[in-house]
Amino acid sequence: MRKIHRQNLPTKLPITQTLTVFLAMDYWNAPEWLFAVVCFSAAIIWLATIYAIATQKMEDVYTR
Repeated sequence: MRKIHRQNLPTKLPITQTLTVFLAMDYWNAPEWLFAVVCFSAAIIWLATIYAIATQKMEDVYTR
C-alpha cells in the first residue's frame, strides 16, 4: 500500500488553534500582557504558514 508523504499534502491554516487559544484566554480572564504575547506568537505562526503556502512546490505524487 502506498501512502502520501506529508510533504506532498497542502499546508493548513491554523484557524482552529488560533480561535481555541483566544477563546480560552477570554474564558480564563487572562491579563492584557498575555493577550499581547499570544497575539505576537499567533502573528508569527500565521506569517510562517502564509510563507510556507506561498513557497510550496506542487509535485506529482505518483512520480519518483
